[in-house]
Amino acid sequence: MLGRKDGLQQAGVPFRSTEAPSSEGPIEGKESVQSTLTVVELEESENGGNIGDSGIESPASAPNRPAAPQPTSTAVPKPKQPAPSRPLARPVIPQAGSGQEKLKELSHPTEDPGQKVNKSDELLAEGRTKIEDLAENPGYILLQAVRYRKIEKVKRLLAEGAPVDYVRRFGRGWDRETPLLVAAAQGDLEMVSLLVQNKANIREVDGQSRTALHLAASSGHESVVSFLIDRGADINARNKSGSTPLKSAAFAGNEKMVSLLIKKGANVNEQSKWGIKPLAVAITEKHSKVIEILRKAGASE
Repeated sequence: MLGRKDGLQQAGVPFRSTEAPSSEGPIEGKESVQSTLTVVELEESENGGNIGDSGIESPASAPNRPAAPQPTSTAVPKPKQPAPSRPLARPVIPQAGSGQEKLKELSHPTEDPGQKVNKSDELLAEGRTKIEDLAENPGYILLQAVRYRKIEKVKRLLAEGAPVDYVRRFGRGWDRETPLLVAAAQGDLEMVSLLVQNKANIREVDGQSRTALHLAASSGHESVVSFLIDRGADINARNKSGSTPLKSAAFAGNEKMVSLLIKKGANVNEQSKWGIKPLAVAITEKHSKVIEILRKAGASE
């Protein structure tokens, strides 16, 4: 058998010895690494790309083999479940039966005003007029009774201690009303008289600083105006813009109201905060009869 050297030489493969020369010792590291690499290269050439007997193939010499078949899934796909719908809110059903529940409905109404008053009437008809039966807001019920001219109901509520000067705020809190302001604006003399007898504040104002006298004068309610003035209402009271009841009447062109206020002692030359007098307003609005009445009373522009 040929040796490795002879066999490689016959095959035309150059052979470099891995043995170091006898005259010199091996160069540390360099020659040993080179010799090792040379032997590995020779073994690779001899074995056709195989490294020794390890059986590990190089990428270049690996045969083309068909890819292993991928297993196919036989599972039946699950149908998509519909997204859960949001449950509907349950309607709140109040328990009926107690007078307090009915009055809470009145304090927080969801129906038209006529129905509110009718429900309150039913409650009062049952004899439930005491404050402890008026839920949380007896003043609101009083205000509604005044608004809808329920004089007998107002009497019973006041007798049981409902607050006569109850203030309802609205319009984001800047506006306000009281039972007396509502009654005066409506020209309900009987209601105004009843409220004043029960110590209602005749100087109370709304969100624009208008008194009950302002509201009655601008709406032309002469009997209410006379009553309020006789009970001590300030005839020259100013609202937020500085207008008096006389100026409000002059602006509306109400000749009878202008004459009544002058007769009751209104100042015909009272100025607003911008220096405007009742006569100037009447001239601007072209109320000729009012202009004449004011000038006779000594008004100036």
